[in-house]
Amino acid sequence: MKFSVVDPPPDSLNRQWAVADAGEDRLGFIAIDQCTLDFYCKTLRNIDGLRTDEWCHEKRISLPEITVTGASLAQLKAAFSC
Repeated sequence: MKFSVVDPPPDSLNRQWAVADAGEDRLGFIAIDQCTLDFYCKTLRNIDGLRTDEWCHEKRISLPEITVTGASLAQLKAAFSC
């Protein structure tokens, strides 16, 4: 197992995120907020002397908007917080 220190993609700092193995010697980074899920990847090893330290934005998925009637978002957060 190999460990590395990497900086997250710049537009993902104020979002929830997870790091995953993206296969083929790539590191995956998943960032999620209320309306979108973004997937980034970066190469972990040199291939023919080429390596990038930049995250590549692979895909954006729009999430459905959740509407709640009869309760505010603050009330829901309070009800479901641990």
